[in-house]
Amino acid sequence: MFRLYIRLGLVALSFAYENLALNKPAYQQHPYSGPIPSHLTEASNAVDGLSKNFSVFGGQCVYSDNGQQTATLWINLTRILNIADVSFDYMLGDSPWGPSNKFTSRILGFSIYVSNTTDKLDGKLCYKEKSSTTSRITSRWLVNCRTHGQYVFYYNERLKGITYPDDYSTYAYNDICELRVLGCSTPGYYGYNCSIPCPDLNCGYCDLSYGTCRGCKPGYQGHHCELECGDGHFGEGCQSKCGHCANISQCHKEDGTCLNGCKPGYMGAYCKNECPAGLFGQNCSSECNKTCADCNNVDGLCDRGCHSGWKGDNCEEKCNTNMYGANCSLSCGNCRGKGQCHHVNGSCLEGCDQGFQGNKCLQECPAGFFGQNCSSECNKTCKDCNNVDGLCDRGCHSGWKGDNCGEKCNTNMYGANCTLSCGNCRGKGQCHHVNGSCLEGCGPGFQGDKCLQVCDFGYYGLKCLQECSTFCKRSRNCHHVTGYCNDGCKSGWQGNECFEVLSGNAYDTAWQSRFYGMTGAFCVIFIIFITYVMLTRKAKNGCFKRNERKKSTKQKKSHYIETYENEAADHGYQEMGEFNSSPAIYYNAK
Repeated sequence: MFRLYIRLGLVALSFAYENLALNKPAYQQHPYSGPIPSHLTEASNAVDGLSKNFSVFGGQCVYSDNGQQTATLWINLTRILNIADVSFDYMLGDSPWGPSNKFTSRILGFSIYVSNTTDKLDGKLCYKEKSSTTSRITSRWLVNCRTHGQYVFYYNERLKGITYPDDYSTYAYNDICELRVLGCSTPGYYGYNCSIPCPDLNCGYCDLSYGTCRGCKPGYQGHHCELECGDGHFGEGCQSKCGHCANISQCHKEDGTCLNGCKPGYMGAYCKNECPAGLFGQNCSSECNKTCADCNNVDGLCDRGCHSGWKGDNCEEKCNTNMYGANCSLSCGNCRGKGQCHHVNGSCLEGCDQGFQGNKCLQECPAGFFGQNCSSECNKTCKDCNNVDGLCDRGCHSGWKGDNCGEKCNTNMYGANCTLSCGNCRGKGQCHHVNGSCLEGCGPGFQGDKCLQVCDFGYYGLKCLQECSTFCKRSRNCHHVTGYCNDGCKSGWQGNECFEVLSGNAYDTAWQSRFYGMTGAFCVIFIIFITYVMLTRKAKNGCFKRNERKKSTKQKKSHYIETYENEAADHGYQEMGEFNSSPAIYYNAK
């Protein structure tokens, strides 16, 4: 019946044991966070020995927080002890115990655990309440828990996803007013008043009723705890391993201390601690080589690495072959003569090679400098010279060329890399090697700083100061260099520049040429017209000619002769009078 001992004999027997929990450290998982003062609800109230006022405000109970899914209260017995029973009183509040009391539903489903650690699952489940209801449950419990341990747990839960009986509270609580752990405070004894020694001499925990050994003292093992732990093991159940004792057989069977000291490289009563950094050997009394990062704690070899700049088994060799730093893994810079840098920090002891600077000679000379100690200046015409020898292998400034950028652009070239052609400079001379301006001005017909623009309209020649002729066919439209009129001259003018007046003969010849040309054109049009008329008439008379073929032949012949004679009589042109050959002078009307 609930494994609850309520018979008077057993109750009296149980309470003959000591209360091992009295005034021991206590802890609860979710302390109450409401308006009740904390001293009225703290965990220590459960082990203060007071069990008269079981109300919320009585100050003799633990009151856990609301709204939690789990509730834990554990008592630390401070050492592993032999336990017989666990007893507790639950909070009553201000209402009679039963279904109407809200605390009744909170106690349902609780568990009691005993463990040697603060994790209840490492220990033993003594009791799990499963079958009670609010109508069939008591507020005072006595649970049989025959075991040994250091921590005793009261635990309850209301987890999500699990369906609990209707009587259960929604959330979990640990509202305990007094929790007692009944057993013997002295190991190796049993009986109702813990006065009978356990039958087995080396038994640590025997059954409190019958004396049957349930656990040996530390350092012993076997059914009757008659065997000591083997070499290298000690403690409860001989489960612990000894440290690095000088003689493993001299490891204390109960607590594991090394009775004859430690092996080289270890220290401490249990010989489990290695020598501190920098020490090694017997009793950790020897110092490691100062160049070791940390030597082997046993033999002092530098097998854990050397300090920066050193190498070798004992870290006694400096870095060499142009290496330095941790594990000699860094390369020296551009030291003078490719010499060895400082083995620790990499600084160049004799300075830098040409073209480099800095403590480690890793930086090239700044722009504009080269050579030893970067003390020489590059040629000003270089964009940036070689940091070692000063050659202008990184390009010249505009207008310069050559290895040292010491030559000006020539052969009518200028600008960046001498790639731009000069303009129409006077006499085809060299322009300025940097900006391309013509130093002696422009050749005829051109203007501008670089002589790339032709003269403005209407001007030509040197410096574009000469004006084109107004007698050009298009006034002042002449060639910008020669001044010749581009489209010829206006009527009455001749010459390349149209400044010469046409002579009389020349004028007559030109007039006659125009006249005969017009006459020829008129004649051609007239002949085409006559031919058209004749063809039209011939088409109309074609039918008559076919009916009189014979007569036609004769008539055709006579008609031909007749026509020919008539035409011969009229020569087709008429003499015209001669043109007046006297010279005439014409002026430009425009």
